[in-house]
Amino acid sequence: MHVDVGTIVWIYIKIPIGAIAGKAIVKECHSLAPSTLWNKFSNISGLNRKEFFKYFENVEKGFALSLESAERISSPVSLDILRSLNPDFQPPQFFTRLHEDNPLLTTLKLKKKLKHP
Repeated sequence: MHVDVGTIVWIYIKIPIGAIAGKAIVKECHSLAPSTLWNKFSNISGLNRKEFFKYFENVEKGFALSLESAERISSPVSLDILRSLNPDFQPPQFFTRLHEDNPLLTTLKLKKKLKHP
């Protein structure tokens, strides 16, 4: 897996919110053994040890992103809107790439510019 430093990531919050509600910029990419990832990031992973190692079960290397410049977008994009733009949209477990011609990316860029009412 490869993600370039400087890439914008859009952050989806699972149900019951079910919306893309934030964005951040990739600061660093880490591809390491799960035990090394745990040693480096356990205090900020948001997971307990059991959850972490279950997620990385049966893999030699895990992947983690360090993010910076995280912010909420002023008008979250709901799962209903995401699916109206792409009927096959399923929230990713980890990530999905959005290419420049993707209507979802166009919508996210527009929403980023909107102000709260």
